[in-house]
Amino acid sequence: MDKIRKSRLYKVWIDMKNRCNNPNNHNYMHYGAKGIKVCKEWEEDYKKFYNWAMENGYKENTEKKYTIDRINNSKGYNPENCRLLSIQKQQSNRTNNRFITYKNETHTVSEWARKLGINPQTIFTRLKIGLPTNYLFSKEKLTSKKIKDIKKELVNNLQTEN
Repeated sequence: MDKIRKSRLYKVWIDMKNRCNNPNNHNYMHYGAKGIKVCKEWEEDYKKFYNWAMENGYKENTEKKYTIDRINNSKGYNPENCRLLSIQKQQSNRTNNRFITYKNETHTVSEWARKLGINPQTIFTRLKIGLPTNYLFSKEKLTSKKIKDIKKELVNNLQTEN
């Protein structure tokens, strides 16, 4: 039993139950408080959850880390509504992701950063200061002066349009 309790999958199971059942859990407000529940079958029996995970491609001793993902976020954790995803893939499904469309492609900030080899924080900072999309993905270091020039150009363009 000790070996089971130390496994990553067991921790996934415990965390899933805690965020749905424990009001003291820091994620409870996003799950249990919204009515998200774990099905009785999984709630009461780790072995049934374990069997589902194995049947759906979970591998404990691999570099690829899996997490449980609800297909319909308004429904609970049960075999029909869950799937296993890599942590990276699940991060793309979060409700607080920022999606950016550029040149007819839409990705999250993190996906764009990986795709283009740019630090995601650089993109977030450029979004926050209001730079247009074509500057979000520039590998060029944008100095304060360059940013002021870009903003001045934007204002000028807006004024000429009106």
